Amino acid sequence: MIIMPRQSLIKDPDYAKSLDTLGFCVAPLFDLQQIQAIKNLYQQFSIDNKVQGLIASHSKTTAEQSKDLRNKIGEVVMPSLQSAFENFGLFIAGFMVKEGNTPNELPLHQDWNILDETQGVSYQIWVPLELSHTENGGMIVLPGSHRYFNNYRSGSYGIPVVNMDDAVKPMLVNMIIPPGSALVFHNSLFHASYPNYASSNRVAAIISVYQKDVPLNYYDKNVAENRTDVYGITPEIFLESLNKLENKGRPDNPVFHTTMAINPIENEKINSTDLVTGFKKFFGDDVKSFEPSQLQILRDEELQKKMARDGYVVVDLLDADTIRELKDKYLEHFGVAQTAIGRFTAMEHTTPATRNQIHSYLLNKVKPLLDKHLKDYQTPIASYMAKYAHSAGDLSWHTDSSLLLNTHLEPHYGLWCPLLDVNEKNGALCVVEGSHKFSHAIYLGGLQWPFLSYSNRFDRNRKVFNLKAGQLVIFDMRLIHNATPNDTDDDRVCFAARITHRKSRFYSFLCDETDNSIVNVFEEGPNVYLADQWTGANQVVGILNKVGQMKNVHSRINFAALEAELAE
Repeated sequence: MIIMPRQSLIKDPDYAKSLDTLGFCVAPLFDLQQIQAIKNLYQQFSIDNKVQGLIASHSKTTAEQSKDLRNKIGEVVMPSLQSAFENFGLFIAGFMVKEGNTPNELPLHQDWNILDETQGVSYQIWVPLELSHTENGGMIVLPGSHRYFNNYRSGSYGIPVVNMDDAVKPMLVNMIIPPGSALVFHNSLFHASYPNYASSNRVAAIISVYQKDVPLNYYDKNVAENRTDVYGITPEIFLESLNKLENKGRPDNPVFHTTMAINPIENEKINSTDLVTGFKKFFGDDVKSFEPSQLQILRDEELQKKMARDGYVVVDLLDADTIRELKDKYLEHFGVAQTAIGRFTAMEHTTPATRNQIHSYLLNKVKPLLDKHLKDYQTPIASYMAKYAHSAGDLSWHTDSSLLLNTHLEPHYGLWCPLLDVNEKNGALCVVEGSHKFSHAIYLGGLQWPFLSYSNRFDRNRKVFNLKAGQLVIFDMRLIHNATPNDTDDDRVCFAARITHRKSRFYSFLCDETDNSIVNVFEEGPNVYLADQWTGANQVVGILNKVGQMKNVHSRINFAALEAELAE
């Protein structure tokens, strides 16, 4: 039986749609003062002294301490919760901690249900206190799995626990979450976490909320009577009875007691085959075409599907008059060759003032035309790009530097629009179709590109775009790409830009001075590319806005899947 949630508690319509369809979203909910206040509570309650392996704070504290911690965390986060959610109540709040140097994955599982999930919703809000990623115990989810089963989950019913085998791994989604953002997910969503290879403990606050007009229940599997005993609970009753409940007992002093049929789903028998079947039933058999997008900027749903599958779409954009105006502006500023490397961009090879001027001019000209194809987007940079006549340029196969943390969840697209007809002879854009699925890793200058050894195979698998002047390629910035040499007598000039969703937050990345495997992460403003400090060599502007570090950012690339894709 597929569960159909009745209501989303989150107010934002994009995140509400993601929660309904995918079962989760990653959203900025808290400020850094709140994060620091939660850190202080972690120290105040001496949680760190109790950590061994993976622990939940309510399993290491008394009921009174757990209630006190719930109330104190609630005081800190309630203003933000009230801003982001509606019609909700606070169930519990505490900490989930994975000890440093813990090499074990937490398998896929569901959390207990605390209400009738056919009538209402409940969410876990997972709030890392430091930057969370794949190498320090970061989270993993199975999209859509909140709808696969209508099962009861409790101390007596147990929960499904499923290892992440090769069958289910292609469908799983991990994410990078900075302090202040949170993973919000249904209690019924299958989720897991990576090993924590860091030396420090991975600490996350867990805040559980529920639809307040739906009764809170505890579902007890009464095997002797072949029935389900349903006990009405409150957050206080739950915490006071938790030790009993975890040992198949019943809550003390329930609000009510009723009975219903025993649930036929046996949680212990749910396996990865069941999860794969559920995924394909909900999203279709073409797993490679699936993207867990919680934000979208393409207006046309069919184009969105093609973007997810291939990593690019082509649309008609510029009319003849606009092409002529853009050409004239280019010649006015850059008619004489500006570089000796065979290529030129107004981003990298001009002054900050000129870079800003060109950005504003291009957006003023093309935004009304882009609006026909795009919605809810922002454009951090618009620029001219040229490949000079009789030039190969100086760029080989590459993936452009990352600007977002989670480009599989939020769109980060490139725009490439030639101002003359292009083909393989004069500097056409080339891509490796589907290569946006090779990895969701962070790419940055200073860190060796992980696909360098595949360059010859990319040459054999490339798609060359033969375009008319004014046609636009919109491509996922994870897509591996380059351009052919320009063997003609004319410079190949195009308009180029990057676009993201208007809600996206920008980040920059810099290798650590003492350890090149460590990447420092900085939050940036929306005008990062237009700042005076930005250059092609220096991608970092917000030096004072460091949000954390990541180690071994390319360690999770599935090279076996890459080999299979190239073989096809």
